[in-house]
Amino acid sequence: MYFEPPPQGWASWKFQFGDVSVSTIPIEKSPPVEGKLHLIVKAEIQIQPPEIDNDGFINLPEKERRLCEATLENVANLIAIFGRCHRSISSVYPCAVLLVDDRDKRKSLDATKGFRAKQSHIIGHHFQIPVDSNLVSGLQDRLDGVALLAEAYSHRHESGRYREYVRFFEAAFALQFSQLQKKLLQFLNPAYKYTRQEIDNWANMRDPMTHADGKKSDYILTETDVMKVTQRMEQAALDVLFNKEKWHDRSRSRRNLWAPIAATTSPTGDLIIRQGSKLSVKGQLFDEFGVFPMDLNAIIQTPPENWWFKFETKSKEE
Repeated sequence: MYFEPPPQGWASWKFQFGDVSVSTIPIEKSPPVEGKLHLIVKAEIQIQPPEIDNDGFINLPEKERRLCEATLENVANLIAIFGRCHRSISSVYPCAVLLVDDRDKRKSLDATKGFRAKQSHIIGHHFQIPVDSNLVSGLQDRLDGVALLAEAYSHRHESGRYREYVRFFEAAFALQFSQLQKKLLQFLNPAYKYTRQEIDNWANMRDPMTHADGKKSDYILTETDVMKVTQRMEQAALDVLFNKEKWHDRSRSRRNLWAPIAATTSPTGDLIIRQGSKLSVKGQLFDEFGVFPMDLNAIIQTPPENWWFKFETKSKEE
């Protein structure tokens, strides 16, 4: 966890949240981050001996794992409120362990293939759009869309970006986000390989990302839930901004005002790049359960002796 500016009095602590115990772990050999408080935090819960499936993998109980993940988020949120500061959450390695003191039990675990897990990633890219008077002229009938997209770029949190992209698409098509999935899919450049399932997923996040009164959704979503979709939403928004022929209209007709030098063709970030183009490409690896982004500066080099962990050597997207 990172907090900026650093809140006072939170360097070391332990709390109990129902069945989950949450506490800090001393940071070893991690470079200090100027202007931020860096904490490594663990969440512990009692579980029954985990199942070993027919393939020899250990299946950690999902209910308890998700409860620990939610508790970590709740603690980070509490610290942010007390410190009135920005917070971000990422995973260390290992992201999950079993506490095992018995030598025979450890040998039994050693004989397995490790935790059943699915490590995921997204690939991002960035390039600037060259100054062009034709592009500037082409945006003058949709300055509300320009404003909403600029708002999205101004957000530091992906949850804020998500909400601005939703408002942007609603402005472009003059429809509620829950009603424009088909129109948006029909409009977008087919080379980017968007699917109805992908866009429906964006739409299904709208109410739990926007409302918390329990009327339209009985749960809420936060940044970790949307960070895997906002890059593709941004790409779609740029296509709509520059190439939608009729603004604030349900029409799906296109114009050919602008084309990017690079684009993703899948939610995980498969890229197509125009030959000879210059851009920056970066990847974000997520933990073995695909929940939090990995912090490669937070690897626990000397774990306690009673920690046991082993992950699949090759994890595939399912």
